[in-house]
Amino acid sequence: MFYNTNQPLNFWQKFVFLMFLVIGIGSLSSFLSLVLGAPLFGIDWKEIENLSNNMDDTAVVQFYKFSQFFAVWGYMIIPSILFYSLRKIKPMYGLGMSNMPNWTAIFLAVVLMIGFLPFINAMAALNAELQLPQSLNNITNWMREAEDENNQLITAFLNTSNWSDYGFTFLIMAILPAFGEEMLFRGVLQPSIEQSLKNKHAAIWITAFVFSFIHFQFYGFLPRFILGAGLGYLYAYSGQLRLPIAAHFANNAFALISIKLIENDVIQVSPDEWGVGENMALELVISTALIGIFLFGLIKTGAFKSKVITE
Repeated sequence: MFYNTNQPLNFWQKFVFLMFLVIGIGSLSSFLSLVLGAPLFGIDWKEIENLSNNMDDTAVVQFYKFSQFFAVWGYMIIPSILFYSLRKIKPMYGLGMSNMPNWTAIFLAVVLMIGFLPFINAMAALNAELQLPQSLNNITNWMREAEDENNQLITAFLNTSNWSDYGFTFLIMAILPAFGEEMLFRGVLQPSIEQSLKNKHAAIWITAFVFSFIHFQFYGFLPRFILGAGLGYLYAYSGQLRLPIAAHFANNAFALISIKLIENDVIQVSPDEWGVGENMALELVISTALIGIFLFGLIKTGAFKSKVITE
């Protein structure tokens, strides 16, 4: 068994072990969410395959939220913890969270992410212009349909009826993904690739590619790829997983809060428009200046002290 070996694992052994955990525990969590969620929300087992056609049904939406909660734990958080603990490595050390939180650095990581938004939006606008050759129209249509279904699901999730419902939506769309995705991709996959290739930058960009690709959203691939690289550099040069978690959370939370504020006419301009409108050049210049300031602040806090896990 992997966890009984006295020898360090090579990359492919780690990868197989990780996939075993992700697929095994993830499948179990999906099964549990179905077994528990179907009767809880009055879902007919015979209609499971067609649930996406009933997103106007509140019970169906709540069932999807319930399933999403289980999915993040089963496919990301628990496998990431077991990846280290079963190999006799303390998970908090392996994931770069054994040190005391540097709250100043965490705050700067959050504002850094907000300053990075215009670049993310510019990449999203560029991505939207990309088209596959006409010979691949069937693939293009499939990707657009998948994108539409995902947007429909997000819209349904955000159509909350009360603050407790909004709180649960915030948990599964902002908090848990920030922890789960950073633990799995930056905390497990990136250092494993770095140890194999002996190249920090290659590990960051390969992980960012996998991070973006695994979402299966072609029209959001480029901005998510750039975001993943930014989060990867935060972790690689700080050794603190809390920094990319905080930045990732800021990205998710800022989007959700902005949508709510727009719905209630508190603000008029969506942050999604930063870096893509008539003032694109000016906004990107300001964004660059802010990124520089916040990065300088992170350096001054002593947060950028790279750590490589050795076994």
